[in-house]
Amino acid sequence: MEFTILLYMNKFFLFLAFAAFALVACSDNSKPPPSREELCKAPIITKECLVGKWTLEEVKGDTEKDCEGGNLELYEDGSFTFSNSKRTSIGAWKLNEGGTMKIDCESEDYHISVGITVVYPKLEVNSENNKASFSQCPLSKPITGEVFSASN
Repeated sequence: MEFTILLYMNKFFLFLAFAAFALVACSDNSKPPPSREELCKAPIITKECLVGKWTLEEVKGDTEKDCEGGNLELYEDGSFTFSNSKRTSIGAWKLNEGGTMKIDCESEDYHISVGITVVYPKLEVNSENNKASFSQCPLSKPITGEVFSASN
């Protein structure tokens, strides 16, 4: 009889040990992916930080507010779309070393390299030759940059 009790107790403890092992083995120890805000806190601007939707907040140098902004979407594959009520521009973008972005706009046939600064949730694109990089502005207006904010 004592042998039978010991046998059942051993089976019971073996079952408990197996159940504990199964719980540990099947638990999910993976961390959630970093948020866009966390990706943008790095001292070096990364592609992962830039990919997503950005909404124009301000065109620097546009004192009369006659530039038309819009929404910029940077895609993982290196393409972009910028759209507002007047036009949609498509093209390619590439992140260069030193905080610059190369923009090749297919619809307007321009190729520029612009400086960028990210202080999340804002992205600032510094203009080249006093022209807006994305927004539609009068050609005579001296533009110093465009400020976008991250949007979902």
